[in-house]
Amino acid sequence: MRYYFSAQLHFNTPLHIGAGLSDDFTDLPVYRNANSQLLIPGSSLAGVLRGQATRLAPRLGFEPCKALYARGKNDDEKGRPCGCQVCKLFGDINPVDNESTLAKYSAAASKVWIYDAVMKNSSGVPMVRDHVGIQRQTGTANRAAVARFDQEVISQGAIFILKLQWSGLDDNQGILLASTLAEWLENNGRGNLGGGGSRGLGSFSLLYPSLKGWDFNEPEHLMAYLENDDPWDAKYIGSNEEKAGGKAREWLEDKLKKGRQNIVASNYPLSSSESLAKFINNSILSSCWVSFDFTLQAEGPFLTNDLAQQALTGFDHAPLMGGIFNAGGPVLPGSSLRGAMRSQAEKILRTLSSYRAGNEKEPGQCFLDHCPACDPLIRGDEDGKSMNIPLESCDSLLTRNGIKTEIEPEDGDLCLACQLFGSPRWGSRLRVEDASLVPNTYPNYKALDFLAIDRFTGGGFGGAKFDALALWKPAFQVRILMENPQRWELGLLALVLRDLEEDMIPVGFGASKGFGKVKANNWKVTIDFLSDKDIPFESDNLSRLSNIRGVGLYRRTILTEKGALAGNEIWNELCQEWLKDFQTEWQSFVRSNKVRNTCDSYFGTELEELYPLQTVMGGEKNE
Repeated sequence: MRYYFSAQLHFNTPLHIGAGLSDDFTDLPVYRNANSQLLIPGSSLAGVLRGQATRLAPRLGFEPCKALYARGKNDDEKGRPCGCQVCKLFGDINPVDNESTLAKYSAAASKVWIYDAVMKNSSGVPMVRDHVGIQRQTGTANRAAVARFDQEVISQGAIFILKLQWSGLDDNQGILLASTLAEWLENNGRGNLGGGGSRGLGSFSLLYPSLKGWDFNEPEHLMAYLENDDPWDAKYIGSNEEKAGGKAREWLEDKLKKGRQNIVASNYPLSSSESLAKFINNSILSSCWVSFDFTLQAEGPFLTNDLAQQALTGFDHAPLMGGIFNAGGPVLPGSSLRGAMRSQAEKILRTLSSYRAGNEKEPGQCFLDHCPACDPLIRGDEDGKSMNIPLESCDSLLTRNGIKTEIEPEDGDLCLACQLFGSPRWGSRLRVEDASLVPNTYPNYKALDFLAIDRFTGGGFGGAKFDALALWKPAFQVRILMENPQRWELGLLALVLRDLEEDMIPVGFGASKGFGKVKANNWKVTIDFLSDKDIPFESDNLSRLSNIRGVGLYRRTILTEKGALAGNEIWNELCQEWLKDFQTEWQSFVRSNKVRNTCDSYFGTELEELYPLQTVMGGEKNE
C-alpha cells in the first residue's frame, strides 16, 4: 500500500528560504528554481520534519537518535549507522556503502518522500525588508555595517502545497510521523520554516490535510493511478475529496492517541543505551511550549520604517506593510519588537550586575567577571589588534580566542542575554512573530513634517527638513513563543514583559520624538506540556488549573485570558517562582576566561568618579 499525503501550508508571517548567495538586488535573496519559480525545497521541509521527530522520539519511548549526541563525543561509534526510529523513517544519518569498512552494519533509506512545495497561485509576492540594530548607549539605530542588512522575503499570506509519499511504515513509525505533522496543525500553530524564525519569519499552519492510499494490487487503483500524473489529485476510488480529508484526520488522531499513551517523562530511561546519558542533554528534547498572545497598543504616532514604502509613497519615512502596494496592511516586524525586548533585558541584567559589584571590594573586576549581558553589535578584530572594548559580544571574544563557530559553547562562554535571545553560536528558542493589526481595525495615518532648528539664528534650518507618514495609535496583535524554557529564562522574560505592560519599552522609529510609546494589554498566556514533569513550575500548582485539555500530542492550560498580567493571581505566584530561579542564575553566573572583558565603559573610568555607584543606584550599599 502506498500513501499520498497533501495539505496546504498557510504562512501567517513572511517566509525566507535563503538562496545561499547575495546578489545585486539584496543581501539575502530567496530560493528559486531554474525557472525562477518560488518554492520551498523538499530538503528544507525534510530537515524541519526530521529535527522535530528527533526531539520527539525519546519522549515517545523510542531510542534516541545519534544526532542528539554532543559534538566531539561518542567517538567510539563514529560513522556507524544509527538504526533508531527516526533514521528508519527519514533515512540513516550515517549511510554506508558496500565498500565501506562499516558495510557490516545496515543503514536504512528513507521511507518518506518529501517533495518541493510549490506556491498555490500567486498567494505571495517577493519583497525586500531592511534590518538595523539598536545602539545600546543611545537607543538609536546603529548604522554600522555589522548591524544593518536587507533580505528578500515572500509576503505573508502565501500558501504552499505540501506533498508527502510513504509506504512500509510500521505502527511506531506512523506514530512518530503523525506526531511530527501534528505540530504544524492549525490548533497548535507552532510550524516554522526558513531563516529568521526567531525574528518573526516563517510562521505557518497546516490546513486541509488529505490522505489517499493506493493499493496497486487492485486493478481499479492501478488504472486510476496510471491515468493521472498527479496521484495526490487523482480521483480516489470509492471516496471523494471530503472523505480523503476525513481519512487524513482519522489517521492523525488514531496515531496521536497511541502516541499520547507512549509519552514518558522528560528524564526518560535510556533503555539499552544507558551509556548515552553522558552524551545527551534532556533540555533539547521536546517537553514544553509557552506562548504569550497580547495586544500592543500605541499611545500616539508609531512607525517602523521601510525603504520600499518610502519610494512608493514619496515620504522620507513610511511604515512597513505586509505586502507590496499596501497589501496585508501595516505590520510590526518581529525583529523590531525582539530587538527592543533584548535591549531592555540587557539593561536589567547589567543593572543587577552593577548593583552587585557595588558591594564588592573591587567592583570593576567583579563586574567584568560576572557581567551577564554583552552588546551583540560590538565586535573586535579577529587579529586581536582591537582590544579593550567594553561589552564586546560573546561571539567576537570567542572568535578572537580561536574558538571556531562549529565548536559547541561551554558553560560561561555565552552571557545570559545570548542564551535567551541567541547569538551566531547559539540558536534562540524564543520566537517573536510579525504582528498585524488587531482584527476588524483599520489603520489611521498622519503626515508629519520635521524641521531642525538653526542653533545660530534660532530659525528653521532648511537643509534639515524631512517628513514621515506615521500610524496613529495602531493596535497590533502580538504572539511570542518559547520552546522548552528554563525557569530563569521565564523569570527574565517576565521582567521584560512587565516593562512592556507598564509602557517602559519604546518600539520602532523616533522614540526621542515621541514615537513608539506602546503598552501591552489583553494577555493570553498558554502552556503546552507533554507530561506533568515538563511544566515550568512546581507541580503542586497544577492542581489549581482546571482548564487542562489535550491538543495534539500535548496537554494545554491557559493561565490568563483577556486581562492584565499584573492582576492575575496564578501568574503572579508563578512569576515569584521564576524570579527566584532567575536571581539564582544571574548571581551564580561567571564568565569563562574566553569571554571575559578587560575593561568597562563605567568602572575604572572618570564616570565612576563623577557619578559614584551608590549615587546612581540611589542610596547606601545593598546588604
